[in-house]
Amino acid sequence: MGRLAGRYRGHAIDLPAHGGNRAEVSGLTGLARSVEATLRARGIDRAHLVGHSLGGAVVSALAGSSAFEALSVTLLAPYGAGSSVDEDFISRFLEARSREALRSALLSLVENPALISDALVEAVFRERTDSDIVDRQSRLIRSVIAEDRGQGDLLQSLAAREVPLALLWGVRDRVIPAPANAPAEVFQALENIGHMPHIEAPGQTAEFIVRNCERAFTSAGTSLASAP
Repeated sequence: MGRLAGRYRGHAIDLPAHGGNRAEVSGLTGLARSVEATLRARGIDRAHLVGHSLGGAVVSALAGSSAFEALSVTLLAPYGAGSSVDEDFISRFLEARSREALRSALLSLVENPALISDALVEAVFRERTDSDIVDRQSRLIRSVIAEDRGQGDLLQSLAAREVPLALLWGVRDRVIPAPANAPAEVFQALENIGHMPHIEAPGQTAEFIVRNCERAFTSAGTSLASAP
């Protein structure tokens, strides 16, 4: 987000059961409503939407509805875009009860293992000592997966809306592999990058986001909303 600060006013939003957000909702619909409510509480009724992984599915759902004016949608390795998620990874992450098990799960996210530092493992582990947040995350993820099985590709919901769309994916993503049928005109792949392009290639990711934002009408008062 810091790399975009000179061009856009950014708002990083913790999804329910993530970070400092202890709210509990169910499914993508509940998540999208939560993000919309947070934006409106900040006085934002239109924005360029950026989402990673589950956050990508959330901003796609929000932009695909008539509830919020999305100026552009940039998705980083999004869930629900035509590619299946590695449910074994989800289970290993949610069920990790030791630092070693947690590190093993986190290593699946990146191509460069050096990015999973001792400090990162410790920070995530300490957050997960709160069993309530782990239980909430588990219920949330399971509800999203169950809901998704009854729906089609989330990108289809954006097709009828004239919103600049861009997808960025790491070629080495093992958690949500890039779909083989991604539309070439909106898709970019990054070599030697896993599931975390914003961490593994922050400069390239920031420029990718800016290029898509600039495809839409922008002004000094435009906001950039990001759901991790």
